[in-house]
Amino acid sequence: MAQRYDALVVRKTIVNDEEKLFFTKIGTMFQGRDGKDQFMLKLSALPVGGADGEVSILLRPPIEKNNNYSKPSAPASDTEDGIPF
Repeated sequence: MAQRYDALVVRKTIVNDEEKLFFTKIGTMFQGRDGKDQFMLKLSALPVGGADGEVSILLRPPIEKNNNYSKPSAPASDTEDGIPF
């Protein structure tokens, strides 16, 4: 099986006078079909640069999901979003 990596953008934020890092998955990188030094990066979102205009994408092996993650809440009905169309 080809190797796979998650493509993540790292965002630094100050919380209670402490620097915290937040990771957002923006895509996946796969090893090429020939199994050599070829990779394909598929992005589902485009990162925006910081104040310096620099963008860094972290590639790391996927983290296995477990039951400790919170489940997303149910979507709001069409009338609750405040959009008239």
